[in-house]
Amino acid sequence: AGVLLQQYLRHSDPSLEHQYMTTDYLYATAQYEEAIQSATDLITSQGEQVKPRLYKLIAYSKAALKDSVSALKSMQQYFRFQDSAEYVARDYELMANLVAESGVEQTDAVKWFKKALAAEDKAADSLKLMLQIAGIYKEAGKREDEAVWRQQIFIHKENPNNIDLYN
Repeated sequence: AGVLLQQYLRHSDPSLEHQYMTTDYLYATAQYEEAIQSATDLITSQGEQVKPRLYKLIAYSKAALKDSVSALKSMQQYFRFQDSAEYVARDYELMANLVAESGVEQTDAVKWFKKALAAEDKAADSLKLMLQIAGIYKEAGKREDEAVWRQQIFIHKENPNNIDLYN
């Protein structure tokens, strides 16, 4: 795929869109450091005209590199500049995980997990998000809140078992 992209770029007129395609390619091929640098260059050169999705690309790349502090800052910029109609459940989930890792009040992470849950359309992924919310409440010692989410897990799980009932 990289060869085809290079051929396309070589045989077409240079454009800003080429830089975006190259940045996307770097991210898609797990060349995170290079993707971050390319996205940062675009942000610097384009200023306010830059596509906000680049902040998300940087955040996902930083998260893959285990730099959750920088990833959180990039996701905050993404949510500040991107039109909310463009958000997807995975964006909220990444933000929730980054907030949870940051050590701030865990209920802030729950807010993001709830947004992810509201945007999620796959039952299995919704169940996973409910488990994460219940886990945060369990860790925080908020047994009543945990119980509410454990009940939702039991209701929504396709084949609940005795452990689900116990929880």
